[in-house]
Amino acid sequence: TATTTAPTLETPPLVVVAAAADVRARLAVYHSCAIPSLSPGLYQWRLMCALRCSPSLAVAAAIYLERLCARRGSVLTPHNVHKLLLTALLVAFKFWEDAGPAGLAVFSALSSLPRSEVATYERLLMYELSFDLLISEAQKRDFLARLP
Repeated sequence: TATTTAPTLETPPLVVVAAAADVRARLAVYHSCAIPSLSPGLYQWRLMCALRCSPSLAVAAAIYLERLCARRGSVLTPHNVHKLLLTALLVAFKFWEDAGPAGLAVFSALSSLPRSEVATYERLLMYELSFDLLISEAQKRDFLARLP
């Protein structure tokens, strides 16, 4: 069994956080008034540990976020990155782990957000991605090769 270690300050997160001034209107629903104290990397690690999911799900979630930013001209900011990470991981978890509706309840409990709110985030992300959730091995290799 592989051991999971917490990311350090030197560990690059799988997502790049842009300046807060670059918030796009289409991601306003994910916007948090306060910036969470937990870094995006540590938040992602916490979710993955609680779910006991494989690192490949984190890669899938990061690819979904990258697609979102590329296709829609959206950016990740300190105000939206946590909800978007949660949502992208939920979508990856349900799609790749075949978790079904039960996954929504788990993510709602982990995030302390109402189930209906998490469901809305999930639905909006799926529409923004045009339901394009398949990831080829070549796409995965390309993404991993670009990581620092």
